[in-house]
Amino acid sequence: MDMNYLFLIACLGFLTDSNAQTLKNFTFADHLVTAQKHIEKPGNYDQCYVNVVVHNSSSFLYGLEDAIVTSITGDISVSSPKPSFFQVKTDSDGFACVPVSCRAETRVFVEKNDVRISAMNKTIQQNNIPPGFLVQFEYANEVLQFWTYVWGNPNGKTGPIYYADGKQQCISAGSKGNSFVFSYISIPDKLFATAAPPTGLTVTDDKFRYVWNYGIQGSAGLEPTYCYLKIKFTTSSTQINVTTSSFENDEFGLLLGTFSTGPQFNPNLPQTFEKAACIEYRCPINDILDGTNKDTYLFGSISVPGKDKGCCVRYSQKGTFVFAANSTSFWTKRPLSKTRGYGSNDGLYVNEVKQAARSRCFTGHEFLKGEYSMNPDVGFAFEYDCNTSNPCPSPQIFG
Repeated sequence: MDMNYLFLIACLGFLTDSNAQTLKNFTFADHLVTAQKHIEKPGNYDQCYVNVVVHNSSSFLYGLEDAIVTSITGDISVSSPKPSFFQVKTDSDGFACVPVSCRAETRVFVEKNDVRISAMNKTIQQNNIPPGFLVQFEYANEVLQFWTYVWGNPNGKTGPIYYADGKQQCISAGSKGNSFVFSYISIPDKLFATAAPPTGLTVTDDKFRYVWNYGIQGSAGLEPTYCYLKIKFTTSSTQINVTTSSFENDEFGLLLGTFSTGPQFNPNLPQTFEKAACIEYRCPINDILDGTNKDTYLFGSISVPGKDKGCCVRYSQKGTFVFAANSTSFWTKRPLSKTRGYGSNDGLYVNEVKQAARSRCFTGHEFLKGEYSMNPDVGFAFEYDCNTSNPCPSPQIFG
């Protein structure tokens, strides 16, 4: 074969691979966006930078290092022309200067360990950007949308948008410059699944029944389901840890996995002491192999810094029918069953779409919301009061 032909084929293959590496998919709710990697053009009139700060908790005292900040410039509702994206990591103080195109529609969001971090509420954003600079909240308040116009310094601070020749000024601005603000509003979600499916797992394998999201994608009636429990907290702490383990059938059954999270406040409201935690658990299943129902028993615990005795617990709605609890722990009075119709009155949310189950838990409503914030007052199973200094009502074991 002609060597020139082989060389041409090799070059074309390289170009194809290189081009593929510049494209990346991003998900916004149920909307998939394919974007082209942005190429920095130092000194170019169309090159700008955005100053972003990411905090490790809602105390705003410390920055979150190595969070991935993504900017997407362009119209994400169309596939052509493709929007452009760029990603950078935050420094040790939680700051990042993200390349973007100037004078263009842009969206910015932040992730750490594949978990998106919330943009802080409108009041906090307005306190950190120039007067009159418009910013919109999208997709569960995880995405900020704005236009990349350099605003000058009407409030005595530069940013949050800088031209290319101001990149170093953006990098060194830190807290002295205007910036968009993101933060954990509780400790991040973490799943310790003890039954992750091995490569090549099929429905005929016995271990299939133990996977965290049991089911067959695309099979009507056998789709995987996602389940959440909602608990309300009255607390000023940002570091409460709620850890919940799922067991098969009863408290002595096989451990299916453990989920850890913390309570969140509504970022649209000025008060932050009313919070709620949405806790993912392993759904009860109907075993495809033998047709039997496998129930799920839950045992959870709360860890509150500075409160060894835990918190006062009180029930709401129908919580007493499903759960028992004391000042440091909670558990199901009887295992949760796939055949029972749980809902917001029980503080339990089940859906075949994870985002739908999670959004319903956050809002406390049965209908799906594309954009949502935590509503602590609606649809929870029971409540912990961690702020009170008074003795807890007696008895302190409910259910």
